[in-house]
Amino acid sequence: AGQRLTGAAAAELALDITVPQSVQMDLCYQPAAGGPLVNLSGDDFALVEVTAIRRTSAVVATAVPGAGAWNVGVCLLHLGTAVLDHNHRVSGWVQVTN
Repeated sequence: AGQRLTGAAAAELALDITVPQSVQMDLCYQPAAGGPLVNLSGDDFALVEVTAIRRTSAVVATAVPGAGAWNVGVCLLHLGTAVLDHNHRVSGWVQVTN
C-alpha cells in the first residue's frame, strides 16, 4: 500500500494538419482491472504543442497510488480537434520502490 511508482517516458507526437494543437501529457496509472486514468503528477502535467513535424516530448512523475495492481503509461488529454495520427513510438520505464 505504501509503495511508490516513479517513471519516465518519451513519446513521438505529430498530426496531419499545419495548425498546432495542444495536449496535456503525463504518466498515468489505472487499476489493472480497468477504470479511470489518474495522473501521477496530479495537476502538474506537461503542456505540449503538437505540430505536423514529429517531435519527442518527455515526462517524469512519481506517486503513491495505494494497494493494488496497476497499469502505468503515458497519457494525453487532447485539447484540440485534429486527430493525432502521425505518432510513432513511446519508450519509458517505471520503478516500484518501498
